[in-house]
Amino acid sequence: MSGALIQSQASTQRGSEGRAETWRAIAVCGLLVLAILILFGRTLQQGFSDYDDDIFVYNEPHISGGLSWSAIVWAFTKGPQGWWYPLSVVSHMLDCQLYGLHPAGHHLTNLLLHAASAVVLFLVLWRMTRGLWPSAMVAALFALHPLHVEPVAWVASRRDVLSGFFFVLALGAYGEYVRHPRSLWRYLAVVAFFALGLMAKSMLLTLPPLLLLLDYWPLGRFGRTQSYAVTPNAPPAPLPWRIVLEKLPLLALSIAMACTTMRTHDVRPDTMTLAERSANAAVSCVAYIGQLFVPMRLSVFYSHPEAGRPAWQVAAAAALLLAITVAAVIGRRSYPYFFVGWFWYIGMLVPVLGIVFVGPQSRADRYTYLSQIGLYIALVWGAMRLGASWPSRRWVFGISSALILVVLMACSWRQMDFWRNDRALWEHALACDPKNVKAHFMLGLVLEETDETSAAAQYRQALEMGPNEQNIYLWFRTQAHNGLGNIADRKGDYDAALDQYGQALKLDPSFQPAEINTGRILVTQGKLDEAMVHFQRSAELVPDDAIAVCCMAVAQAQQGKTDEAIANYRKTLQIDPQAGVARSNLATLLAECGDVDGAIVQVRRLIETDPDAAIPYYQMAQMLRRQGKSSEAAGYDERGRQANRRYAETQNKRGTELAQQGQTNEAINQFQTAIAAAPDYAQAHCNLADALALQGNFDGAIAHYHRALEIDPSLSSAKQSLDKLSHR
Repeated sequence: MSGALIQSQASTQRGSEGRAETWRAIAVCGLLVLAILILFGRTLQQGFSDYDDDIFVYNEPHISGGLSWSAIVWAFTKGPQGWWYPLSVVSHMLDCQLYGLHPAGHHLTNLLLHAASAVVLFLVLWRMTRGLWPSAMVAALFALHPLHVEPVAWVASRRDVLSGFFFVLALGAYGEYVRHPRSLWRYLAVVAFFALGLMAKSMLLTLPPLLLLLDYWPLGRFGRTQSYAVTPNAPPAPLPWRIVLEKLPLLALSIAMACTTMRTHDVRPDTMTLAERSANAAVSCVAYIGQLFVPMRLSVFYSHPEAGRPAWQVAAAAALLLAITVAAVIGRRSYPYFFVGWFWYIGMLVPVLGIVFVGPQSRADRYTYLSQIGLYIALVWGAMRLGASWPSRRWVFGISSALILVVLMACSWRQMDFWRNDRALWEHALACDPKNVKAHFMLGLVLEETDETSAAAQYRQALEMGPNEQNIYLWFRTQAHNGLGNIADRKGDYDAALDQYGQALKLDPSFQPAEINTGRILVTQGKLDEAMVHFQRSAELVPDDAIAVCCMAVAQAQQGKTDEAIANYRKTLQIDPQAGVARSNLATLLAECGDVDGAIVQVRRLIETDPDAAIPYYQMAQMLRRQGKSSEAAGYDERGRQANRRYAETQNKRGTELAQQGQTNEAINQFQTAIAAAPDYAQAHCNLADALALQGNFDGAIAHYHRALEIDPSLSSAKQSLDKLSHR
C-alpha cells in the first residue's frame, strides 16, 4: 500500500513539475517575442532601401503588382535578374498585395518571420535536449545578436528570414520523425519544409549532413552519448546505413538546388584565384567568430582588401580553424555539443564562403543568421557543463545571461540606427572601411537626389580605387561612370555625359544603362539614327526590357515611323502595364492617327492607375474636345487643376519639413516644384520667400512675397515679412 502511495506521489510530483516547465516555456516564448518587437519594431518607421529593395520590390512590376498567376509563374521560371528565389519573391508579391508599397508592412513581415523562427528554434532545441534554459539562451542569442540586424532590417533580405523559418521547422519535423521513424507523413514534412526553405534561399543546401550531426547529438541515433536527452522511452538506435539512407532524398534536393543556383546566378569567374578565395574563406570564418564576441564595426558590405590577404593572417586563421576542428573531433564523446555546434557552423557557411564566385563581397552579416546557431549551442552547453558543479550556478548563469543579452540588445539598438536610411547606412560602411568601393558608389547614388556635387565626389573616389580594369569591383566603377554621366546630363553638359557613358561601356560593353542613356542624349541632339543603334543594342543586351523598348518608340515617333512607334509602345505596356509615359505617348499617337476612341481607352487606364496625376486629366480633356464634348472636357480640366493642387500641397508640406530641419536648399526645391504645379498657390510663394531670405537672396524673397499677396492679400505672414525686409 505504501509503495503504491509513494508511486502516486512521485507521479503527481512529475506532473506538477511538467506543468511548471510548460509554463516556463510559454514565458520564454513570450519574452522572446516581446524583446524582438521592442528591438526591431523601429524597422516599421524605415523606408525601402535603394540597395536591392528596388530589384525585389518597388521597381519590379511583376512583384509590385501583387499576386497573380502570371507573376507567380515568372517567379518560378525567371525571377528578378534571373535569380531563383521563387518563394521569397512570392512573399514579396503577397506583401505588395496586402500593403501596397508602404514599407512598414514589408518590414513587419521580416520582423514576424524572425520572431517566429526564434520561438520555433527554442521549442525544437527544448524538445530535442530537454534543456529549457540552455535552449532559451540559444534562442535569445539568435533573436537579439547585432549580426542579425541586417536580415531583419533589410527588406531584400527576406530570403534569409524566410529560409530560416523553414529551416527551424524542418529541424522540428525531423525531431518528430526520429521519435516516430515509421511515420511517412513526418518524413514527408521534413522533405516539404526543406524544399520550401531551398526555394526561399539556397543556403540550406547543407541541411542533410547537419541532420546527421543531430543524429549524433542530441538525438543519440548512433548510440547513447553523454548528453543524450530525447526522451526516457526513445526508440533504440537504428542501423547506421538506415540513418544515411533516409538522408538521400534530401541530398538529391540539395544537388538539384545547387545545379539550379549555378545555372541562374551570376557565377562568372573573376581575377581572384581559387587560392585567394580559399584564403578569404578562412579569414572570414574567423572574422565571424570574432564578431560573435565583439559585434562592432558591422557593415552592410565588406570589401576585399586591394592588396589581398596578408600571408600571416591567412596562416593564423587556418591554424585556428584546424585547431578547433581537431579539438572538436577528439572531444566528440565527452563534449558532443561542441562537436555538433562547430561543424554546424562550418557546414552551413560552406555555400556562402565564396569558393565559387557569388558576389563581390568578402563576407556578409546575413551569412551568420543560421550558421552561428551552432556556435551558440557549443558555447551555451559548454558553459552549462563548465559550471555544473558550482553551488550558485543558477544565480551566476542567470545574472551573466541577463547581462550578455542586455549588452547585445544595446549593440543591436545602435546597429539599427545605421539602417534608418541609405545615407546613414553607407556612411557607416565608409567609416568601417574608407576604401570600400561599393560604399563610395552607393553613397554617391544616395546623394544624387540632394547634393550632386558631393555625389560626384563619391563617384570619383570610387573610380580612384582599384585602377585595374579587370578587378572584382569593375561593376561599381562602371556604375560610377554612369552616375557621373547622369549628373552631367542633368546639367545640360551633354558632351561630358556622353564621355562618361562611353567610359562605362569601355569598362563593360554589356552595361545596358549606359547604352540607353547614350541613346537618350542622342535623341535630344536630334541624332535619331545613332540613337536607334544604341537602343537596339540595349534591347539585345536585355531582351524585353520596357525602358529600352519605350526609348525605341520615342525615337521612331520622332522619325515619323508612327506604326513602329505604336507597336513598340504596345510592347512596352505588355512588359510593364504600369509604364505611364508609354501609355500617355501611345494615346497621343493614336489620337494623331484618328483613333480617338483608342486614345481615350489608354488615358482612362492612366487615370485608373494614378488618379492623383494631373496630366492624364488634361489629356482626356483634349481628347473629349476633339469629339465635341466640351462640357465633359471642362470637368476633366477642373479635375486636373485639383490634382495639381494636391500635388503642390504635398510638395509644400515636404518643403516646410525640410526648412524646419535646416535643409534650406532642399526646401527651396520643394517649394519651387509646388509653384510649378500650382502657380497661384500663395502659401508656397510665401514659404519660398522665407527660405530665400534665409539664404540672403532678399530680391528673390521680396518678389515672391509680392506674388503671394497678389494671389491672397489677406496673407498676414507675407505682409509682416515683406515689411521687415523693406526696412532692413
